[in-house]
Amino acid sequence: VEHAAAAPAALAGLPELAVPPGRFGEALRPRLVGRAAAALLALRPATLVLWSLPLLAEATLAALAVGVPKLLLRATGPAPDQAAGQTEAAQLRLLAARDLLRTSLLLGGARLEHTDPAGLAGWLAWLGLDAAEAARHARLLPEATP
Repeated sequence: VEHAAAAPAALAGLPELAVPPGRFGEALRPRLVGRAAAALLALRPATLVLWSLPLLAEATLAALAVGVPKLLLRATGPAPDQAAGQTEAAQLRLLAARDLLRTSLLLGGARLEHTDPAGLAGWLAWLGLDAAEAARHARLLPEATP
């Protein structure tokens, strides 16, 4: 990427008006995507492990945009659609995260990992992955013992 060195300065200079108002800006926070992309460009990781559900959409989009070679989602707990009490903005972020994660799994070579069979099944259902797709893009991890 020949323009990678200029990306952090360009992102830092992004005017506030460039951030769209309303639902899109709430669902996918463009400035956060830009900051994450700048950090990933600087770090150049071979693998990015995503743990944080509240930042999943932004981190996934940034990683796809800058070409992180390998993405791992270490899912914990129930799938997001099983979590209650979300604000409208949080629900919009979850929908964006679901679509981006599904795309990264199917087209970007990402993997979904979980330590609980029921938890993994819930995430796969939330993502709309069938058994064949699940076999290629997801795996059950052994639980760590203290």
